[in-house]
Amino acid sequence: MKSLLKVRNGLAALVMAGMLWGFAACGSADISGTWKVTDGSYGQASPGAVIILLSNGKCSLYSPSDTCTYSNGTLSGTGLMGGNYSFKVTVVDSNHIKLEGSGTTISLSRG
Repeated sequence: MKSLLKVRNGLAALVMAGMLWGFAACGSADISGTWKVTDGSYGQASPGAVIILLSNGKCSLYSPSDTCTYSNGTLSGTGLMGGNYSFKVTVVDSNHIKLEGSGTTISLSRG
């Protein structure tokens, strides 16, 4: 009976460790690259548009040459004309993300 409890407790510990690792991995997701807007709009990002996120500190979300950073699940940027924006990034999977903030939600897929 004691060995069965040890096995059960060991399996529970492995499951918990796997879940924690999975949650930690989501927070450090790489969102840099080329994305296609599938829903929502903000600035020049409208359905069908291809945007670049985090290429040498630049992105093309609001204007062609925004300055942007990604930290703690938040994408922050400054547009070409000086306007600031901030979006909470939700990683749906490795090929889909959602940006929520500034009164809008934008869905993106890897392009």
